[in-house]
Amino acid sequence: SLNTIREQTCVMDRISAMSFRQSQMFAEGVVLVADICNDTFGLSLKRESGIEYVNFIELYGLGQSHDKVWMHGIDVMDLCDELGLKSTIVPHSTYSVSESLMSKIASSHQELPISIHFMEDPAELELFNKSGALYDRYLSNGLEPDFIAEKTPAHRLINNFSKEQPLLLVHNTFVREEDIDLINDYFDSVCWVLSPRSNYYISRSEPPYELLMRKGCQIALGTDSLASNSTLSVCDEVKFIHQKHPEISLDELIYWATLSGRKMLTQFKGEFSPEQMFDYGAVLIEDVDLLEEKLLPQSQSRRLI
Repeated sequence: SLNTIREQTCVMDRISAMSFRQSQMFAEGVVLVADICNDTFGLSLKRESGIEYVNFIELYGLGQSHDKVWMHGIDVMDLCDELGLKSTIVPHSTYSVSESLMSKIASSHQELPISIHFMEDPAELELFNKSGALYDRYLSNGLEPDFIAEKTPAHRLINNFSKEQPLLLVHNTFVREEDIDLINDYFDSVCWVLSPRSNYYISRSEPPYELLMRKGCQIALGTDSLASNSTLSVCDEVKFIHQKHPEISLDELIYWATLSGRKMLTQFKGEFSPEQMFDYGAVLIEDVDLLEEKLLPQSQSRRLI
């Protein structure tokens, strides 16, 4: 398992690997990262980075007292504050957090968006119907989820969070039109974050791009982690979609990879001026077919400023 591999890897090797990947992201032009974390590992490295991090301290737990889980999250957030790093406590998903823990997260003061894994697997919806692999796994471990009376994962979101709470819904591989309608009609600000290469690696499936676009959803691109991806390159995510879905314009994909995510993470309103663009950095995508407006297999991004 990943936990076993992590335990067998010394701290210096982990720090070295993180530093290398962070340097790669910086060289490719990344200026802002939404990072899921649940411990203090690597926080000092983030503080010294040229990349700005928003740390989503992810909690999960079913069927037991969650005081220790909550206090651990508070401790991580306190250290982030000491180091000058942005952070907030978030639930892992709609299916891995008890009612009491979800309520505690929702009622805490949240200036940053809430990040939550959403509809990455059909079993998430099946769980709320008391069926499927996830439900069977919980029962075999003596766990009876206390939230499945809420009809669907989408209902769980609107029943727990205020309409003013910004949301980052991550993955959305198996999201349905009725889920999108329910969520977009209720929440003031939702960003649908897609990690297509990770989804394809795990389930050989992709998010419903056309449906999300037709519904006017704000879309951003992420990479997930190296546990389910070969690189942390946002440019590689753009190339993956661009190759498989030429009907989506390159301009649209680049917007998903850049301004869309920044606007959500910083709650920026309006449009960026050219002067502000240079404040945030300039990136060159190399080896592009400019006549056809196509990315090539060797296309990569490079930081200019």
